[in-house]
Amino acid sequence: MIESRHLALPANVLEKIEEFLGPERRLGTVEQLPVPKLVADCCDKFIALDVAARPAAFVVVSPELFPNSVRDAANTTHAIRSALGPSLGDAVLVPYFVGDIEQRSYSITAYCEPMSSRRWISRWQRMRMAPAILSWLTEATRASAKQTADVDDTIRAPLKALAAHERIDTATRQAASAALDDFERGLWRPRSVVAHNDLWWGNFLHRQRVDGAPRPFYLIDWGGGQIDGVPFYDLVRVSNSLNVSARRFRRTLLAHCDILGCRPEDSLSYLCVALGRLLSNLGEWPEEQFDSTARSCLRYAAAALR
Repeated sequence: MIESRHLALPANVLEKIEEFLGPERRLGTVEQLPVPKLVADCCDKFIALDVAARPAAFVVVSPELFPNSVRDAANTTHAIRSALGPSLGDAVLVPYFVGDIEQRSYSITAYCEPMSSRRWISRWQRMRMAPAILSWLTEATRASAKQTADVDDTIRAPLKALAAHERIDTATRQAASAALDDFERGLWRPRSVVAHNDLWWGNFLHRQRVDGAPRPFYLIDWGGGQIDGVPFYDLVRVSNSLNVSARRFRRTLLAHCDILGCRPEDSLSYLCVALGRLLSNLGEWPEEQFDSTARSCLRYAAAALR
């Protein structure tokens, strides 16, 4: 585990938090969360409480080794929200402010309640949220789908890299080779969509249904998101994480196929492209964990096609 140090927020940051809270809600205390530093790109995280001890704002500070990571993630978040448009982009939680602390970027965001970590409550929440989340993802795919540009870098290269990687599971490499063969034979013509690339239950927050909010959730952690991303990876990850039924997953997968104008089996080819892109930019993600995720995603999707 990487050593974590206590970081005191300077006065100018506290002033920005107070500015965010406004005159009717005064700042009380700021508490640093005890986040385990398992990898070098883990951020320092804080919750700002008002004088009534109610959580009011969330502050994230980049790690010293990646001082611009929070600013880069905020820029990506704003770009994706804009690309999705007012209605769909409303589910993307963007920071109120982005600045610097000791040459490390930081952001201030409105505090939203995380989903429950208690087993039965979490299970109920997933069941309740699944229809809204899958509907949002389907509409985001419909709204952002477009022809893929530069197929050499975005399609061929990721498939070749995945197929040739000796430490990746054999079945995954074979799936990548088959996808590349289908592409070269013209059996599928990939399209791109807005993609989150880490779409799982832990990246959803509660949202109060006030002021006409169309959805009961916010989606966070867009640092790895792409405007020209790959379809189906988000669908597979979030469906698995939400424990949706096989019937609902298959129905949603086929809806995405209709939107993209592809055969159901092409969803596996899209998955291989997404996995190949991730493989080329693992960052602090351990390779063995990536290999396990790749195998799980392909098995999960393939089971829906039987």
